[in-house]
Amino acid sequence: MIQMIGNPDTTAHEWMNGLYGAPIQPAEFVAMRLVHELAWEGGVLRQWHLAAHDRLQWRVHLLQPDDKSRHADLGHRILLSGDGCWPHCVSPEAMRACVQQGVSLAWFDRLELADDPPSAARQGAYFNLHPTSQSGCLMVWAWGLAVTAQALKTLHPACRVCVMGHSRGGKAALLAAAMDDAIDAVVANNSGTGGAASLAVSSEGAESLQALVARYPHWFGKAARQSSMQERLAQLDCTALWQKIAPRPLLILQAQGDAWANPSGTRHTHGVLKKHWPDEPEGALVLIERQGAHAMQTCDWDNAASWWRHLRVRP
Repeated sequence: MIQMIGNPDTTAHEWMNGLYGAPIQPAEFVAMRLVHELAWEGGVLRQWHLAAHDRLQWRVHLLQPDDKSRHADLGHRILLSGDGCWPHCVSPEAMRACVQQGVSLAWFDRLELADDPPSAARQGAYFNLHPTSQSGCLMVWAWGLAVTAQALKTLHPACRVCVMGHSRGGKAALLAAAMDDAIDAVVANNSGTGGAASLAVSSEGAESLQALVARYPHWFGKAARQSSMQERLAQLDCTALWQKIAPRPLLILQAQGDAWANPSGTRHTHGVLKKHWPDEPEGALVLIERQGAHAMQTCDWDNAASWWRHLRVRP
């Protein structure tokens, strides 16, 4: 059973509901069935069929270092991504980066839960089952990350799961970790507005909350479309919710040339959050900036896998 963080403070609760919509109840039952297995460049790739209690189901891929790997003892550390819909994110290069570090990589296609269409309509498997839902797609995708993390821990009780996402996937990863304290860590790459970037500090060319909600209204709750709610969210700022992740490890990755994702706003968030993280373990809250633009690069996976490999995690 997923354990949601109990009694969140009013500010965090207001931010989450105002921006992402109604939280989704934890899954009461998850079943995993192995459907395929093959060797892949120093690892073993398995494909699982996951079924949740409300008839939702999706495929989960899990690449683990094989027993011959010199880092095989670290295979119980899993990076979990919902970005399986984007081959430029979960790519062969990403798989190699993780296996070479001795870290397992799991992924699924979040579009199996909720569509992300050009029409910006709220549609897909979750909304077909829950047509009156007040949740936005980011909430659904975050729920999918939490359920998949639960399923992986059922398969491998000793494993530690770090959820990871790029761009809109990074927003969902942060939200999943803030809602579910069974997730051990989170990596957000160029997550921008609605993610790790502050609304209080903005780089030139950064996406505003108003522009984001207007362009992708299906990602958010209906209240986020109201100008009064947008003003209130700007007053609260994202750190109200992200501090709920503390003291679990958080790695924020940011491209300096990605103006849309607001690099200076991301730096501001990192600075504000520092007081909520303990000094130990070292590396529990890290911001890594690189040159370049928005698209996810192999170095982002290298940084994430290396950070997760070397980090000392809670028992």
